[in-house]
Amino acid sequence: MGSASARRGLSDRSRAWRASRAPPRHRRVRLDSAEPFSWQLFDDFGAFPALRDRHAVEFFTERFPQGEYFGRTLGVDVFSFEGTIAHGDGIYQETIDLAKGEGPIGEGTLASQMAGGASGGEHVQRLDILESIRLDRRRWYSINIPNRGIVSNLPNDSVLEVAAVATARGLVPLPIGELRAPLAAILLRRLGAVGAIVEAAVTGNRKLKAEAMILDGGVSDHAAAVRLAEEMVRAQKQHLPQFA
Repeated sequence: MGSASARRGLSDRSRAWRASRAPPRHRRVRLDSAEPFSWQLFDDFGAFPALRDRHAVEFFTERFPQGEYFGRTLGVDVFSFEGTIAHGDGIYQETIDLAKGEGPIGEGTLASQMAGGASGGEHVQRLDILESIRLDRRRWYSINIPNRGIVSNLPNDSVLEVAAVATARGLVPLPIGELRAPLAAILLRRLGAVGAIVEAAVTGNRKLKAEAMILDGGVSDHAAAVRLAEEMVRAQKQHLPQFA
């Protein structure tokens, strides 16, 4: 692979792939771990979500009625709304402070940003990616990229977040192949929701907007979806002339 870090990255992913193909009796849901739902998905589908529970739960709302999450409540005492908002506000304020500052950015501040800072380093990671490409370091990153056969049973024009290695020839995604049918169906529904909401936004179709909310999974009651769609249009009407 050209570098020790790249070889280790590929080796780790190879082991993870082999583990995902292990018979069910060799896998166990680790409900006592910090990521119980991710391990549950691994046990169900042989696939572990790289972004883990904090993000994965958003896509499986039907598994958490009333927000119940392994003895806790989503948005309250785990992954709290207030904590998430405060974290985002911190990132925003840190960015504004840097932008309004006079003179060059200090080496200490820059080093802190590159190491993580309030944003966890993700927002300045493009510098690392560019360096890996320029010097052919072949480091691994999570990237958003058009499918184009990475997952064979998802649409080619869908955009996926996958592992990829940054080389002198560009970003090379790790091929995944065919997902198991239940997992592919879940993702196809999500992709359908994205397509529906884009079409609704472009055309100003209120009914399609409500249908998109149901497809997304956050709302299961059709009447509630229609009501919420109308309330959102009224609240943002100055920005949504197509819904007039």
